[in-house]
Amino acid sequence: MGKINRRRNTNKKTGTDAASALVSLYSASSGTNPCYHGSTADKFQPGSEYLKAVEEYFNTCRQGTLLNNQVADKFQPGCEYMKAVWEYLKTCHRLLDNQDGSQFLQAMQKMRYDVDHRHLMKDPEFSRFIFAFCTQQYLKSNNFKAGTPPPFIYILLTLGIRCRYSTATQIKEFDKYNRDAFTERGIINILFRETKTHCPCMNEAKAIAKTMDKEAICNGCNLIFPKETLRPCTGCQKVDYHNQKCQKKHWPTHRFDCKRFKIGMGLGLGICVLNSV
Repeated sequence: MGKINRRRNTNKKTGTDAASALVSLYSASSGTNPCYHGSTADKFQPGSEYLKAVEEYFNTCRQGTLLNNQVADKFQPGCEYMKAVWEYLKTCHRLLDNQDGSQFLQAMQKMRYDVDHRHLMKDPEFSRFIFAFCTQQYLKSNNFKAGTPPPFIYILLTLGIRCRYSTATQIKEFDKYNRDAFTERGIINILFRETKTHCPCMNEAKAIAKTMDKEAICNGCNLIFPKETLRPCTGCQKVDYHNQKCQKKHWPTHRFDCKRFKIGMGLGLGICVLNSV
């Protein structure tokens, strides 16, 4: 099975790229008849509640010591939406650098963010703003040319998906769309689906996505592989691996979540093994 040599970017440049993108956000309304992809111009203005929440989301994923002070100053005083997103990204970056292996503990830290921003998580306008912002940044960085979208987009999309598909009846959509956020084809499909009723900006990208190979990320090595070559964990059915060796190596990390997922599905505890090919 041929792997695609593209590794998820989880290094320290991620937060800087994200910060730069947020700075460029303020020039979004400077063009002629700009499109806000289902959101509104006031949500993109410095000082708005939405931008402040976004900023906090980034802060959650990114350690403050890694921020460029000059860039950080440009977010003051940030709106609540930008602040929330900035905080989340800061936390995610810190978790990606965490080597203790417990994704369950990582999820608990994200849960704290959810509690602190509960009123925004329930606000449909907030998720719409996140998808609009990601659409804007994807179009700016990619312009329908071959290349990898900015790595912070998939992180923001996971937040938008958690806000948009948060009910018990939407669990299938949540699982599928959350996985899609890790590949370019999936990112395009998400952005198209969430903005198509508001604007046609992602139509061209959607047509291009249909010509792309279906890809997915291996939960063990974080490399991208053809989707049909991956096999799910038979214990929880929530994560995929490209071979047994990779899964076994990742087991010390995944075992916490495997048991938790299985309890949630009413399957009890047991050994997690890879489906046979």
